[in-house]
Amino acid sequence: MFGTRAQHQKMPTEDGLNVTGAVVPFHDTAKLLGVTLDSGLTMDWHITGVLHSYNYHMRALRHICPLLTRRC
Repeated sequence: MFGTRAQHQKMPTEDGLNVTGAVVPFHDTAKLLGVTLDSGLTMDWHITGVLHSYNYHMRALRHICPLLTRRC
């Protein structure tokens, strides 16, 4: 569920949403079209994920730097 803190306080604090007798658990985040949304709509999880991905790829580029030339 997404919403502000005030909206979250109005919601029942169950373990999940009851759909035809089956309980579907709530999660803190959801990923949609490459964007990670958290329940408070703050984008904190998305920014953290982008930074982790950036750091991973920058470290991976170190392995091919000796193979690159400076010609454009």
